[in-house]
Amino acid sequence: MKMEVELRAVHEMRAELAQVRMDIQNLGAMRQELMGQVQGLTQDLAQSAEDLHKVSALQAETQEIKHETQHLRSGIELEKKGYAQSYEQGQDMQIFLFISVASFYRTRRRTAHLIY
Repeated sequence: MKMEVELRAVHEMRAELAQVRMDIQNLGAMRQELMGQVQGLTQDLAQSAEDLHKVSALQAETQEIKHETQHLRSGIELEKKGYAQSYEQGQDMQIFLFISVASFYRTRRRTAHLIY
């Protein structure tokens, strides 16, 4: 009887050992699968870091372009003001020229009238 109990215990241990071996194989397969996933995620992370670096560079370039655009707009506004001032000065000079010509002809008429 004692031997039967021991024999049963040995069979149970063998069954348990077989189960443990199967669990080890399953865990090994799961480990391999997880290692593949880790490798994929590591590659994704590296790509994301590279993309983030590119985004940062693009943001800096965008800021530079915005700053340059603002500077150019300021320059255009100054040019518009300068053109407007030049135009006004041209108008004033034209009026002055007409007044001077009219004054010249008046003076010429008076002088011609005095001479004759």
